[in-house]
Amino acid sequence: MIIVRSPARINLIGEHIDYNGGMVLPAAIDSFITFEFESRNDQKCLVQSDIMSNDFSCSINQLPNKTGTWHDYIIGVLRIISKITDKHIQGFSCKMVSSIPNGAGLSSSAALSCGLAFGINILQNLQLTKEQIIQIGLETEHQYIGTQCGIMDQFAVTMGLQNNALLLNCQTQHYDTIPITLDDHQFLLVDSRVKHTLADTDYNKRRDECQEALAIIRSHGIDVNFLIDLSPEQFQPIKPQLPLTLQKRVEFVINEQYRTMMAADYLRNNQLLAFGQLMYQSHHGIQYLYEVSCKETDTLVHEARKQLSILGARQMGGGFGGCVLYLIEKKAIPLFKEQTYKMYNDTFCIEPLFYDLNICNGIHSSIINREEL
Repeated sequence: MIIVRSPARINLIGEHIDYNGGMVLPAAIDSFITFEFESRNDQKCLVQSDIMSNDFSCSINQLPNKTGTWHDYIIGVLRIISKITDKHIQGFSCKMVSSIPNGAGLSSSAALSCGLAFGINILQNLQLTKEQIIQIGLETEHQYIGTQCGIMDQFAVTMGLQNNALLLNCQTQHYDTIPITLDDHQFLLVDSRVKHTLADTDYNKRRDECQEALAIIRSHGIDVNFLIDLSPEQFQPIKPQLPLTLQKRVEFVINEQYRTMMAADYLRNNQLLAFGQLMYQSHHGIQYLYEVSCKETDTLVHEARKQLSILGARQMGGGFGGCVLYLIEKKAIPLFKEQTYKMYNDTFCIEPLFYDLNICNGIHSSIINREEL
């Protein structure tokens, strides 16, 4: 039996920058989808999940078309693996148990697709590289789910390193590890419990808007391949040529890229207060320029600004709900949870969820003999 643990991820800063070709700062965290893989003697594929209804079952030789359900992750992974390797996939069974909150913006989808590909690769000795695993996860999202995301999520869950963030160049896939030393502070997530499915929201619209802005900018003779290649000096004279909405999108991208680079330097030098201020600035841009927040997450961030024990807070993930990430003093966490629970429940009649987290390694596996169970 092969056991694979595929983690969730946080993005410390650099939201919506991955598909704009920029630098992001994600890290893998210790919430996991755990897969148990076993080989079969036939050509059947059976995948079961503790949180999803309707087990997936089919013949490897007769994969179904897209279904519009979570089965599409499995279908996509299997079809894409078949395209990139000349080895025939054999039958297998897989059981999945997840501790990743679904719809909270922690990239459970990347954990699913990359973890599944990683496990099949080991179980059947397909000799795929980690880079290929990342690409399989990304293409599954694009071709089978309909979310035109960038590469950050798949990269973070696959390549994550304990107690480090990854400063990832989404154009070249080159990355640096950024040590994180929090001392008396801790990252904490509060789940707004406002759920989102990126393919059904304006997420893809934001990407289209960035492409539209880029096309207008290039039509005026500015030779850039991505919005993050545009300097503030280049942007100012061209800004009036863009509709107001596109002006805001471009301004956010340029500023968020700058914040990401500064954030990496602050973490390297353990300047947590300065890093926290960048988190607040990031959320302000998310709310007013990129317009992907919601009243619930805006309220959580607004209330955080009132507390000296909180160095920074921002909505994290694709947007329209999900989690708010905090950098907070450890000793203040119990009272913060109590007060935030009451405030949020009184305001929205929603009970928030709190996730303590640690930064961990990316996807990893172990082999267990039946005798050890």
